[in-house]
Amino acid sequence: MSTKTGRRTTLAAITMVLMALTMGVNVSYSQPVELGTAGNFAILAKSGISTTGTTSIAGDIGVSPIAAGAITGFSLTMDPSGTFSTSTLVTGKIYAADYTAPAPANLTAAVSAMEAAYTEGYGRTPVDATELGSGNISGMTIAPGVYKWAASLIINDSLILDGGADDVWIFQVGSTLTVGSYAVVHLRGGAQPRNVFWTVATQTSLGTYSQFKGTILDATAIVIMTGATLSGRALSQTAVTLDAAAMPLAIDLSEFACQSGSQGINLTWQTASEKNNYEWLIERSSGPTEGYRNITTIKAEAGSPAGNQYSYTDTSVLPNSTYYYRLGDKDLSGQITWHGPVMAASGGLILAKLQLMPCHPNPALGAISFSYVLPRSGQASLTIYDVCGQRVITLAQGQKQGGASSLTWKGNDSQGRKVSAGVYYYRLIYEGTSLTRQLVLLK
Repeated sequence: MSTKTGRRTTLAAITMVLMALTMGVNVSYSQPVELGTAGNFAILAKSGISTTGTTSIAGDIGVSPIAAGAITGFSLTMDPSGTFSTSTLVTGKIYAADYTAPAPANLTAAVSAMEAAYTEGYGRTPVDATELGSGNISGMTIAPGVYKWAASLIINDSLILDGGADDVWIFQVGSTLTVGSYAVVHLRGGAQPRNVFWTVATQTSLGTYSQFKGTILDATAIVIMTGATLSGRALSQTAVTLDAAAMPLAIDLSEFACQSGSQGINLTWQTASEKNNYEWLIERSSGPTEGYRNITTIKAEAGSPAGNQYSYTDTSVLPNSTYYYRLGDKDLSGQITWHGPVMAASGGLILAKLQLMPCHPNPALGAISFSYVLPRSGQASLTIYDVCGQRVITLAQGQKQGGASSLTWKGNDSQGRKVSAGVYYYRLIYEGTSLTRQLVLLK
């Protein structure tokens, strides 16, 4: 009887293995890469960490075997203990090989763990796919697994990693990993940055304003360019170079994207985890780096270890125009961390609604731009009034074509004279309907 029971147990085990293979379950990548004490660092490098611009790092950083002199751009302040230093750019501690014990020994162990993690991750088998996308995975949706490329890997657009909270992705790159400007790695289905690993044989480059997720284990250098955001870790066996980059931890933003719709530009964002968050700020600009203004504020959902989903549609946009959006998460202490920007072109809008857009800039020192949308041709006027309700100037009047229109005011009245600084109102009247907004003119 015992023999029969043993055979049944063996057959059951074989059946379970076959079912696992049939369902695509692979125990080799169900476990994340073991980082050891290297996982205690947001950035760890052997030959240096440098930054320019307003970099923001949440977590500890360290260098070894190089000394603290190889940490540049952070304006280090040594702690009285001599074991670590601090910086206004880093929410955490900074360690170097020439600091007081136990820093040197801890860093040596962490670097050793980083090297072991790279070797283990780069050599993880079995591999589920090789040369996926011929080295360009832009626009793809990728399931959990191990993926290998003999040469370079490129991400120039959105990449979606779709899986559960315990699923693991390991990417083995034989040469360079290049992430283009504004490219975004999205995490769907509860996927977590801590379970995504990029093992790269040569340099990793994160392009301007890209949004990247996961732990980078690089055998050489990691370069994070202006405005890029890394939700994860940068562990390099040479140097890490940052330029006004961000590595946030308090709000783990797994996705921030926008696309044009029939009623405007739709923004969506999702947090993989969220705590101590008070509200979201959405700002818009016509360029990637300046001129941002707030268009709305959204109350944050209750904190959740699984994160939350948000959406907003910006209806005050003109057709065939390009807009840039950035997202700020404001914590309970009032500190704001910015994400993005992301970019979208407004195409395919249904202009069936009368609209008067916010003028730009506002407040203004010089010329001010106004935009409005008429659902169809008709009689319309756009007039500016002072705070007493007196007409200052009429910018447009008469029969106007349907659709979007723009015009400029240089701060003069109907006689061409410059008006004084103060609060003014501009009113659009169309077929008996009026829309009014406020502006502030500076001197």
